Amino acid sequence: MSLNPDACALMIIDQQQADMHYPYFRKRNNDRAEYNMYRLLNAWRENSLPIIHVRHLSGDPESPYSPGHPGVRFKLGLEPLANEEIFDKNITDAFLRSNIEDWLLKRSIRQLVVVGSTSEGAVEATVRSASNLGFTVWVPDDACYTFEKFSYDAVDLLPETIHTLAMTNLHQGNSTVVDTTLVLHAVEHAIATKEGESNGQRRH
Repeated sequence: MSLNPDACALMIIDQQQADMHYPYFRKRNNDRAEYNMYRLLNAWRENSLPIIHVRHLSGDPESPYSPGHPGVRFKLGLEPLANEEIFDKNITDAFLRSNIEDWLLKRSIRQLVVVGSTSEGAVEATVRSASNLGFTVWVPDDACYTFEKFSYDAVDLLPETIHTLAMTNLHQGNSTVVDTTLVLHAVEHAIATKEGESNGQRRH
């Protein structure tokens, strides 16, 4: 990963308590996804790198994602800090109908690490838009997840299958699918390289 820490934002999508309230959300994959998101979030915070939290707000008053519902709250451990940006959306794609692109470009941010849920929903839609807008995107597959669902012809689809297909789609042209450890190593290497260059300039 050729990651530029000052120009790479971590985007965490839809990490709200609502996904525990939907009755048709049954089995999910990747129980360690939130833990891996926290690892990434902690690394970005430790190095004062840009962080975006995307929050879904539904216009359906019956939805657990509707404003005022407990499900809108961020998950414990993944709550934004006061200095971290929150963007609200009411559709799948975080870029469409928002000013995320402007916010990123004003800060000369051209790289993104995108995590969250669902793999084939908001993550895939947002990454596709980011790629189309010219951003370089990495998706740690072990920091994303989805849920079991029925296909259009009533076949029960396992969340592992849905997740793999989504990551495969994104890896073939829209982003690079990696894992959390690789991203953390890339951040560590980029920060160390930057500090080394800065120290070298001071000596001269």
